[in-house]
Amino acid sequence: MLLFKIRKINEMIGMKVQLRVIGFLIGILGGSFFKGAVVLAADAHPTNRIPLLRAADNEYAIGSPQADVALVEYGSLTCHVCSEFYRNVLPQLLKDFKGRIKVIVRPLPFNALDVNAALIILHSKDPHKLALAFYQEQEKLSTNDQLGALKKIALEQGMSIKEIDDSLNDEALKNSLFARWKILNATSAPLFVIGKTIFPGLPNYESYFKPALAKIIAYKDAGHSINDFNVLQVMNHETQKAS
Repeated sequence: MLLFKIRKINEMIGMKVQLRVIGFLIGILGGSFFKGAVVLAADAHPTNRIPLLRAADNEYAIGSPQADVALVEYGSLTCHVCSEFYRNVLPQLLKDFKGRIKVIVRPLPFNALDVNAALIILHSKDPHKLALAFYQEQEKLSTNDQLGALKKIALEQGMSIKEIDDSLNDEALKNSLFARWKILNATSAPLFVIGKTIFPGLPNYESYFKPALAKIIAYKDAGHSINDFNVLQVMNHETQKAS
């Protein structure tokens, strides 16, 4: 059994949350439900609620503004699993849950390239479009001149040299990204949060993630708060019964 600690979250409107997630090694029933993480969340105990619906300077939203459920993704621009989610899973997720779920993207930096990419993305006019371009060109960022490669992609997406340089010099934004990494104490990405449920890693979309999200929507439609619902407990119980 592994212990994944999230010490506290103090983002947006000053609310603090302490979360402790007890994890189990992945690879149950002969298959892997999650990619990009070494633990499977079994329980979470927030002492307060995570505010999800208001975008801040160090995050951006994708999907319908009228969507009543927010899925938060903590992702790294140098993470291959994050790239898989962003390029392949996210479009299908937004299609399947159109008008119901929006995605709040919170960059989670693990290295200098992550930080610089996040700064440029968050200063761009269309963060989603630029992030997608970075993910699509991820292999080109494996060069000795990583910053030059980032700038080239940003220029191709319509940013000016001044806009790029100004974004890289935003020390306040940079500090907030470092603070996020320190607060989460994360060692891998992606990490997804929706209400009380935490997905540390990317679940298989069709067999796990999509059914889990559908259960969360159904729980909300029944008049309950998703902040009181950990869908992983339900999914794990159903898996155990089926076996």
